[in-house]
Amino acid sequence: RDLEAAAGVVLGKGDAPQLLMVVNPDCPFCHATWKEMRDSVSRGELQVRLIPIGDAEKDNERAAAKLLTVGNPTEAWDKYVGGDKKVLAGDAGDVQLRAVRNNHLLIDRWNIRSTPYLVYRSKDGRVKIVQGKPDRIAAVLTDLPR
Repeated sequence: RDLEAAAGVVLGKGDAPQLLMVVNPDCPFCHATWKEMRDSVSRGELQVRLIPIGDAEKDNERAAAKLLTVGNPTEAWDKYVGGDKKVLAGDAGDVQLRAVRNNHLLIDRWNIRSTPYLVYRSKDGRVKIVQGKPDRIAAVLTDLPR
């Protein structure tokens, strides 16, 4: 519930199984995980709710906040992961920066130490967590209800 209430953006269709993903915009493991999930999102088989975090000392906090403001978050995230850093450039606004900082406080409370951090409800109804890049994203995807 904490992650569902956190500031984030939805990638994919609303009727697909949902996976929550805490991401740092500059995390290479987040990028690799997204690239493995992207086709499932495009086909409408998966919905990903990105919960962005960032480091106040680095530009990625601003990029995380900017992600909360874009009109098409799926396209923006895909381009950013593909190397187009300009898509999340510019001022995001104080409200969005506070939201990203609140997300960061949440992961500190939960003692989350690596990204991506995936949370989903499996076919059997249990909540499952994957901390870090999954060894096999296909195993996660087949564990989701259809």
